[in-house]
Amino acid sequence: DLRSMRQHITDDFMELFKKGVEQYLAGEWKCAIETLRDADDLMIQCILEEGYIDYKMEDVAEELFDRRNSSEEVTRIRRDFGDGACKCLVSYMEKRKGVAPDDWKGVRVLTSK
Repeated sequence: DLRSMRQHITDDFMELFKKGVEQYLAGEWKCAIETLRDADDLMIQCILEEGYIDYKMEDVAEELFDRRNSSEEVTRIRRDFGDGACKCLVSYMEKRKGVAPDDWKGVRVLTSK
């Protein structure tokens, strides 16, 4: 079960994700946001290409990978099939305008499950 749950996680995704986390921990939040967004896009691209969801890549790719597109369908696909960890970190950093606190030590208090 674990293997099938992780079959869409590619080495390229893991490389980008790890880089984004390292940037986040180092306080390089603007870079981390972009890197984690790229990793999220890669996850969605893999899911589409491998046929895990019923969309043809050419039908949605142009709209789906345009980060300015906020249509209901694109938002739903990105939310449902993107990487949760990437989205969580990006959301946290964006709420703080992409700038790590002056006293950033690479950790934060978790306030919810």
